[in-house]
Amino acid sequence: MKYTPEDLEQIKLVHFLFLLERQGKIEFFYSNVNELKSKSDNFQNMLMGKKLKEMGKRKGVADITILTRKKLIFIEIKRKREVLKSGKLSQRDLSSKEQKSFIEIVNKLSYAAGKICYGFEEAKKFIEEWI
Repeated sequence: MKYTPEDLEQIKLVHFLFLLERQGKIEFFYSNVNELKSKSDNFQNMLMGKKLKEMGKRKGVADITILTRKKLIFIEIKRKREVLKSGKLSQRDLSSKEQKSFIEIVNKLSYAAGKICYGFEEAKKFIEEWI
């Protein structure tokens, strides 16, 4: 099985969330599995996509949902930003318009907070603001 850089950042985040859960710092978390496509069967992808849409799957929903006593937290995790030859971080935006829209909606709610995080460290810092 092959992992993308984004997958590896999310795996680090999940390990951290299990630790927070065991410590009683968060109540519960779960991952919204979005990557269900097969690279070899476009017809199967089309059928599965149709089924999932009928069952309520929505484009843009964040990767991770975290329940805390203070806030409902949504994290869209992206791979860490690349360091350019100049030494500065890339500002390349890897998020879709649906993901941005979802986070905007979440942040209008008094009981929720959301962010598109570039890497585990950024996600960890954001979560720690709310626990």
